[in-house]
Amino acid sequence: MNPALSTLQTGVNSLFPYFEPSTGLLNDPVFGCPTQYSTPYYAWGNAVLAAHLDGAERSEYADCARRGLQAALDYLLAPDLPAYPSDFQRESGAAGGRNHRDFFWPPVIKTWHLLGEIGALSDPLPAQKSGYTHFSEAIARVDPMAAFAQRPPSNWAAVWLSGEWPRIRAGLSPFSVEQFDDWLGTYFQGHIMLDEGFYQEPGHPNSYDLFTRLHFADILLGDYDGRWRAQMEHLLETGLRRSLAVQLSDGSLASAHRSAGQSWTDGAQIAFFTLAANFFSGRPDLVSAAREAALRAYHSLQRWQRPGGVFSPVHNLLPPELRVGYESYTADGHYSSLALAFLASAIHSSFDPVQCPALQTRPAQTWIENDPIWRAVLHHGEASMQVNAFPAPHYDAFGITDLTFGPGRFLQFVSSVRFAETGQFFNPGLALRDIPVQPGPLPPLTSLSALRSPLVLNPAGAQGEGHLRGGQYARYAPGASAAPTLIEPLQQGDTPASLRLTARPRGAWYPYTLEAQLDPHGVQVREATPGLTRYHTLLVPFLRDPGTGQVTQTSTAPGRLELKLGNEVIAVEWDGPAERVVILAQGFENRRGLCAMARIDLADPGEELRYRIRKVK
Repeated sequence: MNPALSTLQTGVNSLFPYFEPSTGLLNDPVFGCPTQYSTPYYAWGNAVLAAHLDGAERSEYADCARRGLQAALDYLLAPDLPAYPSDFQRESGAAGGRNHRDFFWPPVIKTWHLLGEIGALSDPLPAQKSGYTHFSEAIARVDPMAAFAQRPPSNWAAVWLSGEWPRIRAGLSPFSVEQFDDWLGTYFQGHIMLDEGFYQEPGHPNSYDLFTRLHFADILLGDYDGRWRAQMEHLLETGLRRSLAVQLSDGSLASAHRSAGQSWTDGAQIAFFTLAANFFSGRPDLVSAAREAALRAYHSLQRWQRPGGVFSPVHNLLPPELRVGYESYTADGHYSSLALAFLASAIHSSFDPVQCPALQTRPAQTWIENDPIWRAVLHHGEASMQVNAFPAPHYDAFGITDLTFGPGRFLQFVSSVRFAETGQFFNPGLALRDIPVQPGPLPPLTSLSALRSPLVLNPAGAQGEGHLRGGQYARYAPGASAAPTLIEPLQQGDTPASLRLTARPRGAWYPYTLEAQLDPHGVQVREATPGLTRYHTLLVPFLRDPGTGQVTQTSTAPGRLELKLGNEVIAVEWDGPAERVVILAQGFENRRGLCAMARIDLADPGEELRYRIRKVK
């Protein structure tokens, strides 16, 4: 059996206890009701299993798929029905809903087509029509203008367009190819950076760039032949190059703005890379790169199968009730089924891990995106790193947001770590102190990666030294502005996998610089505040508990902190003596699980801090 098919079957089966055969609806394991678009994507996963399995299994999965298809169509044909829950308060579990029917359309059309193809819609129904005719007539009656919430150029609309195109080709749509082209045109007229391979929406999330380009690829490979075909082909190639660049070495998507820590981004990568490999079949270099990237994303997706539990919709294995790594719109019912449905689409489009090229270490390279994205991703050997110079205040901190050491590992630095009590985010990096560490309580810090309020400096003395005022570390207010601001574009350093960044903390008279150089097993970093001499603290937020049953252990030696999770070991090393190393083990988390913070207070004041983070084993 295709190993990916086994992964899909395990994931689909993990949700089966929450499927209601009488209604065809998939309920969320925590909230006990359908959420957002859970049902149609679960139907599609079942349909693909039915198409690829035999005997009793085929019949059982086909029955689930058909029931789910009927429930999804009933909901589409009744747009006045209340919306399923889609936003959840973590502190109370209270939920609200809005219309997410846009997302139903591709899995509904695909499930209908595939079940018909395998003869699973041929049974007579009470209306004395064949099942295929019954569903065809229902699909023809769906009115996108009444059922769907968004219009082009929204990423939501790109989803329902990828369902509407095959409906047009099947002769069941009231819309013409000309109308479809008009809709597509709104994307290419200001919302797609064609040469950069990027779909723009507020915040420039990597996740919804991928999401939109995947649905465009689906349209293109669905024999789209309208007036935007040349642009669609060009976007598939430039978008493939971008997706290869922003995929981290562990297979996940580099953090940015929202949704990067959701399992569906792994599934979407597998599907996108598989479609790209199919389209560029005459170009072996692109095919090989795309299939290897699909395999890398598949290894990431596999990590989040909870042993004996529901397939995890987020990049950790903690119980769903803890809601760690869940964004407000995330629940297992719809985001687990969405991740599995993207895997199902990839399998149905020929993805087979056995047929993919073996994973290779990457050559040294730097991918820089300045205006309007302001991010850079570096690769070298087993290591990948992202620097985000324009983070979303609710999602990431300024600086090194991601540092990975290859597939199959848990102990990596992926996404900023959040302190739950205040909402403040932290990345590995420099913090400043006014005074040396003395016996007793530790002095307050100003973390340059975590700034969310102005840093006030009063010049004093003939030499122009400033005095830090405030105590922003203690008085951080969620939602306040702003991270340091770049004062020149991001630049590659002296080696193929290196970066230079120059910024200014808001309100400060001194600049801030970051220089990073990636080697095959980690990164060397120099952070500096030229013209400002202060005591330095190195903050290292790290993953403590990803839900694997093991917790990260720490040990220290002069100039070195070692992190160990199971057989994985990471070393953090710094220049200069440290007065004290304190591990704060409670209250922190990120999308990979529960976290801790290492505070390393260096003894000597200066203008620069040098440190290294590397994989030991």
